[in-house]
Amino acid sequence: MSIRINRAFMIPTRKSGFNDMYIRSYNLNATHNTMNKLEDILARTGVGANGALHDVSVVNNVPEIMSLSANPLGLATIDNGWSTQRLTFILEVESNMGGLNLVSYIQGYTEHYDPSLSGHIDPNMLFHINSIATVTRMVDPMSGAIIATPHSNFNIIKDSFNQAQYQEVHDSDLKLIRPTDVISKIGHIQTFGDDPNVNILSDNVSGGVYTSARGNNSAVKHFSKTVNSYINTRNTQSIGYSSEDNLMMAASEAASETNLLGIPFIAQLQAITGLIPPTNFTLNQLSKMDPGIADKIILIDNNAAMTSVAPTILDSDNTEVTYKPNLESVMAMTIAHSVNDMLVSNLLTEVSFSTTNITGTPITNIIDVRSLIEGINTVSYANKVRSTIDMILMPEITQNGMIIVDILVTSSLLVDTTVSVSINGNPHVVFRYPTFSDSLYVPVISDEINSTRMSDDMGLVLDAVTNVTVGNETILV
Repeated sequence: MSIRINRAFMIPTRKSGFNDMYIRSYNLNATHNTMNKLEDILARTGVGANGALHDVSVVNNVPEIMSLSANPLGLATIDNGWSTQRLTFILEVESNMGGLNLVSYIQGYTEHYDPSLSGHIDPNMLFHINSIATVTRMVDPMSGAIIATPHSNFNIIKDSFNQAQYQEVHDSDLKLIRPTDVISKIGHIQTFGDDPNVNILSDNVSGGVYTSARGNNSAVKHFSKTVNSYINTRNTQSIGYSSEDNLMMAASEAASETNLLGIPFIAQLQAITGLIPPTNFTLNQLSKMDPGIADKIILIDNNAAMTSVAPTILDSDNTEVTYKPNLESVMAMTIAHSVNDMLVSNLLTEVSFSTTNITGTPITNIIDVRSLIEGINTVSYANKVRSTIDMILMPEITQNGMIIVDILVTSSLLVDTTVSVSINGNPHVVFRYPTFSDSLYVPVISDEINSTRMSDDMGLVLDAVTNVTVGNETILV
């Protein structure tokens, strides 16, 4: 297997830093009303038979089924604090496995930014990996056009050096609620009950390194993935399972996440650092992989960031704190998480747009988009982003038009995501999120109480899926 680092983009963050970031976990709203709506969707569409609960069906019929919590779980922490200026980076790493050209985009941040007088970067400074996206790439032999296909896109959630990365919540109480964890815990509860003395799950954040698909940071996608993993597993097993617990184990496996060591860059980095698995590195260590790495670093002036082409309101350093339990704060974070997923899913690194439903139907204007992949048609991907905003994001955050919003967004994987929200004609409120470190505050981080409650409620949802009928035919019996 060959591996080559093509480019290393780096950019200093804002000198003003960021407000403290707080973790908002998920709430699953499995009330009698939402369950009736869900059963109606399944019965009308026959979705249980083909194993595809579509995101659009969820937001159009039961957008309130799952959302971010208004009350933050706790304060997320980062090396040297959120006000520290640091470097963000994206490494473009190309590898060939069995003739397949795989490009990995390794994205993250440094612990600080203290360039020498000569402008050189400290070779012993730690670079923390926040997320990885992989793309298969080929050249069309007829047209010469680059054909790039997204392969994976995930956050890396870790408890660095076994030190608490999250305050206000005891480290050992932190749990993961990715779809695979939620389903696994349902089976665990069915077998052992809620006995705290019996725990065979591997959902503790403390001391571990985990991957989580960026789509899990969207409540709609998380919900659909969980339900569909269960539906597909049950439908594909005609002989059934010896117990419901065994079914849940198989469904949990169907929702499993990317194996970090399956990424060629990570596998090679492990051999160099000795870390299992490695989630950080220094330039000195990287030079052992590529002795010419210093010549491949492209240091970008932060004045050339995406915000320069965005509406002026988004350039302000006076942004709102993120911990308030109000609708603006919850909506802004929902948008930020969703947009970050949209970027990488559509081969983009930057997007700026406005969207509103003041006149009724959502109207979205894509102001600008950029991609690190040279030669691709960004127009087609911008159209996909617009479609996702209009068909999924806007119905989700407005509860299908019940809330009137006017929104401005600029987002960059290398910089940050700024969201300006006006709700029901009120003045705009501006929030800013450090995209480069979003793994520290993803909504799949929760605590023991909410983790158990979510699995209990999702168990009710899956019971509804099991019992729904289409006409006289019972599905999933």
